[in-house]
Amino acid sequence: MNILNYLCCARRDSSVETLKITHKKVDYENQFASYWRNYSLPTGETTGQVQGKIPKWLEGTLITNGPGIKNIGDQGYNHLFDGLAVLHRYLIKDGTVKYMDRALESEAYKTNIAANRIVVSEFGTAGFPDPCKTIF
Repeated sequence: MNILNYLCCARRDSSVETLKITHKKVDYENQFASYWRNYSLPTGETTGQVQGKIPKWLEGTLITNGPGIKNIGDQGYNHLFDGLAVLHRYLIKDGTVKYMDRALESEAYKTNIAANRIVVSEFGTAGFPDPCKTIF
């Protein structure tokens, strides 16, 4: 199965054109399993396969943000919204779409990655900065 992205283009005549853009191939038995998959290393910039035609007037960059890093070391986040942020960039130009992703290197990201465990608390996951302080 392909991970699909749909881009809706509002036209001046009030009609809407939907474009299907395929950028990665991943097999999932359950469509919701992808929400809990852990973000892997950035894939670099890839060119999507566009089904349909992108209007000539449509150009620009779309950036989306969402939780992507669900595990750090051997610990996992408890809530869907807790994962560390991953940015997805779609560059639309000359009838093509280029895709790129990368983790947002926030202070929480840097702290957790340096410790190789969850140190910074999130919405549904408690972090423990120093194990000795929670034991004694």
